[in-house]
Amino acid sequence: MLKWFDESVPCLDACVLTMGNFDGLHLGHRKVLSILHEKAKELGLPAVVLTYWEHPGHYVHLKHQVPILTPRPLKKELIRACGSSQVYFINFTTETAHVTALTFLKEVLIEHFHPRLIVAGYDSHFGYRREGNADFLSRYGVEFGYDTIRVEPVYQDTNIISSTLIRDALQQGDVRTAAAMLGEPYCLYGTVSHGKKLGRSIGFPTVNLNPIDNEQLIPANGVYLSAVSFNQDHYFGLTNIGVSPTLKNNGQIEIETFILDFDREMYGENIRLEMLEFIRSEEHFPTVHALKRAIEQDIRKGKELLAGL
Repeated sequence: MLKWFDESVPCLDACVLTMGNFDGLHLGHRKVLSILHEKAKELGLPAVVLTYWEHPGHYVHLKHQVPILTPRPLKKELIRACGSSQVYFINFTTETAHVTALTFLKEVLIEHFHPRLIVAGYDSHFGYRREGNADFLSRYGVEFGYDTIRVEPVYQDTNIISSTLIRDALQQGDVRTAAAMLGEPYCLYGTVSHGKKLGRSIGFPTVNLNPIDNEQLIPANGVYLSAVSFNQDHYFGLTNIGVSPTLKNNGQIEIETFILDFDREMYGENIRLEMLEFIRSEEHFPTVHALKRAIEQDIRKGKELLAGL
């Protein structure tokens, strides 16, 4: 007997339901969730989202670990913020990946949730060899008593917005293009940890971000204009992603932010880091003095960008 959920799920009499990975919660995902919320409100039914804790690619492509865009500890909260009242994680494993689409439809969607309406993205797939999709759901709608809505894709220029395109942009440091597809800046989440305080020693103290999910994609190495939020406070800063080759030699990628007009300690704080604009690639400078001049130039550039926001 397969265990589809680790958590307790209700047996609903009726609902409006959608399912998918929803990694990144980009504009295509938000369109699906908006329609889900709208239809649930019209019908007076709960809006249910089924998603995954693990990225399905971790099991389908065992040699290719897909970096995720939405940190897993926050995924349920972020989806709920888009209007869904109930979010549940399906166990996606090598065993459940081999279950047919019809078995999944019967044992999970119908048995647990009894949907009256299923909202399916244009590229929504489920079941062994991705047999299940919007057309599949439509074929079985009369038998199981639900309707299906197929949601068309959202485009950025001539490209269909997808999590893959967003990953590609971030891996090139193109956070502006990623933000256009996400509908908001790409965010890193984590806690402020103790570093070696080398930035402080040259006059530019930084906060070190320890990501809440170590599988979340970190953008390409470089210096970025960023926005920092914690508690109810909001600041702008310059974030360096990389190995800091001028000051360090351990080769470990770190996320360090110099917060503008800020002089407080914040170790242990939970922060959100919005990646706003790529400024330059990470460099090795011949001297610490040259590094300091570069940071001063980065700050000037960052403030010029802020003036244009």
